[in-house]
Order: sequence, then C-alpha cells, then structure tokens
Amino acid sequence: MFLGDFTNEKISILLTLFLTFLLGACANTSSQTSGSTIDITLQITNKDQVNRQEVTANQGDSVMNILKAHHDIEEDNGLITKI
Repeated sequence: MFLGDFTNEKISILLTLFLTFLLGACANTSSQTSGSTIDITLQITNKDQVNRQEVTANQGDSVMNILKAHHDIEEDNGLITKI
C-alpha cells in the first residue's frame, strides 16, 4: 500500500512538472521593441533623372514625415505637389 501511494505521488509530481514545462514552452516569447528603426530607400524619378537615397526612420513614421525630414517638399491639402 505504501509503495502504491508513493508511486502515485511521484507520478503526479512528474505530471505537474511536465505540464508546467509544456505550458512554458507554448508561451509567446516574441516581443516588439517600441521605437525600433527601419531602413527605407527613397527613389524620386523626374524624366531621365533618378535620385535614390537610403534613410532610416522610426517604425510608425508616415511617408510624409520621412519626406519632410529629408527633402524640401511643397504640399497642398496633404498631397505632395513639389519635391
């Protein structure tokens, strides 16, 4: 009788440990860092001229803000009219 109780207790402890590790392995481990940067290639084509520029921006920045930071632009109601 004593050996049977010991085995059941041992099995339940091992089962508990196994389930703990299993649930830990299924946890979401990916994390996003806020303010991470991205590399962008700006290409402006005007007739035969191509101007290509590599810039770095923060994730979530708008295209308008990136262009304003790197070029003199004119806009009308949120639309770019001249670069």
